[in-house]
Amino acid sequence: MSGVKPMWLTAVCILFLALLLPARLLFLALLLPARLTAGPDTTPHRWQEGELVSRKTIPVGHGGLRYKYVYRLRGSDARYIVAAKQPLKLDLMVPVKFAPLRRHLLIQDSDGRECKVSMVERDKRAFGRWK
Repeated sequence: MSGVKPMWLTAVCILFLALLLPARLLFLALLLPARLTAGPDTTPHRWQEGELVSRKTIPVGHGGLRYKYVYRLRGSDARYIVAAKQPLKLDLMVPVKFAPLRRHLLIQDSDGRECKVSMVERDKRAFGRWK
């Protein structure tokens, strides 16, 4: 009699899982088209005019073979300090187009390419000179 109970329990578990499988497949079938249509964020960026005020090259690591490029960017409503792994193809004190993202900025270089740089600091209240 002891061998019957585990067999009965196994049959109930298999039946339960068999009933859950169609529910899971239905859930995935409903979820999958929503994910496919959402895709990447295709909203247009809100481009702004600004100018690069300064650039500083900082060595990274002990060997000094890699560098990080820190820029100060002045926009119409805020000032930004951004860091890039590659130097931007832009001159200082010339108009640039940029679009703020969450923790990054997209900056259009002189070739029209969009370069994504990391935002280090954002100051919305500074309208005078740099601190």
